[in-house]
Amino acid sequence: MKDYANIKNQIYSGVLGKLIGVYLGRPIEGWSYRDIQRQFGTIQYYVHTQLGLPLIVADDDISGTFGFFRALEDHEYSEKLSAAQIGEAWLNYIIEDKTILWWGGRGRSTEHTAYLNLKQGIEAPRSGSVAINGQSVAEQIGAQIFIEAFAMCFPGDPERAVALVRKAASVSHDGLAVDAACHLAAMDALAFEYSDLKTIFKEAERFISDPRLRKLRDDVIELCNKNDGWRKTREDLDQMYGYQLYPGSCHVAPNHAMVLASILHGGDDFQVSVSIAASAGWDTDCNAGNVGAFNGIRLGLAGIDRGADLRREVADRMYVITSDGGSAVTDAVAQANHIFHAACKLNHWPHQEQEASRFSFPYQGSLQGFTKCPDVKAPSWVCEVVPTTANQTGIEIRCCGLGQGLLAAASTPTFIETDDHQSNYLSTASPALYETQTIRAKLYTDHALKHKTAVQLYIVFDGLDGRQLLFSPKTALAGGEEWIMWNIPKLGGRAILRVGIAVSSEQRFDGSVRLIEMDWAGASRVYPKWHFYV
Repeated sequence: MKDYANIKNQIYSGVLGKLIGVYLGRPIEGWSYRDIQRQFGTIQYYVHTQLGLPLIVADDDISGTFGFFRALEDHEYSEKLSAAQIGEAWLNYIIEDKTILWWGGRGRSTEHTAYLNLKQGIEAPRSGSVAINGQSVAEQIGAQIFIEAFAMCFPGDPERAVALVRKAASVSHDGLAVDAACHLAAMDALAFEYSDLKTIFKEAERFISDPRLRKLRDDVIELCNKNDGWRKTREDLDQMYGYQLYPGSCHVAPNHAMVLASILHGGDDFQVSVSIAASAGWDTDCNAGNVGAFNGIRLGLAGIDRGADLRREVADRMYVITSDGGSAVTDAVAQANHIFHAACKLNHWPHQEQEASRFSFPYQGSLQGFTKCPDVKAPSWVCEVVPTTANQTGIEIRCCGLGQGLLAAASTPTFIETDDHQSNYLSTASPALYETQTIRAKLYTDHALKHKTAVQLYIVFDGLDGRQLLFSPKTALAGGEEWIMWNIPKLGGRAILRVGIAVSSEQRFDGSVRLIEMDWAGASRVYPKWHFYV
């Protein structure tokens, strides 16, 4: 009998691993291997702050993986979903010259070339074929970077995972690139059932049809077995499969080789595996994202948590930038739930309803974007936002030395807060929360809050003079679980940037408030156009 709870956790771990890998490699994407080595040595943790960059940005590896996956829902989770229908999802969810893809031009960017073909009426798989685009364009890296959401729909069933991924990959690619995508899809599906790398590599080999990929795989295995460290393998791979040997700017061969080498040299150490992929140059965020997703599935949350805390700073956050602007600000929990829901439909498992509330923190350690609020100034020790323990759900807002003049506040983004110039990909989006909607939150305290200690819901919005905070009336919790609600007043059409919970006290308070779940509902009732602030 299927262990659905474990599968669900593995899907979440796979999504989270994908994010960690992408964010690890994203700041140094495009750097040479030597430059990475010279400035950082080995990328063991996020380096965005050292380069003056944000951690959470729009990225094709993330937006493409979870945006194109919506083709399944749009076609009622049919396993007969065709390449042409996935191509329609490209046309539906991409905003031309703005979202998801690298818009490098026809014949230079494989995905841009495929999009232009689709737009001109050339359906997939012809849109990504060698016959239409030529071998050089068709065999760049992009096919394997978008595959995980589709592959995770078939835990332990590599045949079906490969069949679906082959259709998705062929929208934009062909030849070696599609075979490489299918190889990784088989490995991802097998990772739900096996943790032993030798077993996974052996079982996945039968899904390789291109002799060039089989030789590449065999070469990587031989090098990893022979060499003491990954850097020697990287040097050998550069001689055998380096960029200089292939046409185009980002060929699949060296990158697929480095994904496999990172997995083999990393072994059962999640942090080491994504660190190798991010440090090795070539397409750093794509490769580390593929490695992170695979080892997230295979090693689970325990594997991700074994090394340095790579989760807390990410806090599940991600942007999926498509034409559906209201879904842009999302998180690993929401996307994992979508994938698991699709898996239930496709595999005819007992119907699993999606989580009732937007924020319910169903996975161990999940934060769903909630962090100490950057808009509330307080000493660092006053507030800490942490996941709850194994036998509880929610997040804890831990207060230390809270008193008059201080707030302990935790919030999560409801709108993109990164400037477009800080990413190669434009962030076209809409807020997730609007004025006049009703927020509701379930809170828990061990006992009644005393000394005039109270909680408030609040928002951060884009006011006339910059970011402003607006609070609900205070509520003194009586102990145990309790719901609080707040109808957001009219804001004159101003965008809401964050939503959160604040704790205040007129006397010293050392304790915690647990947020169990939060959601909002109702259609926004905004001012008519002539009432907008100017």
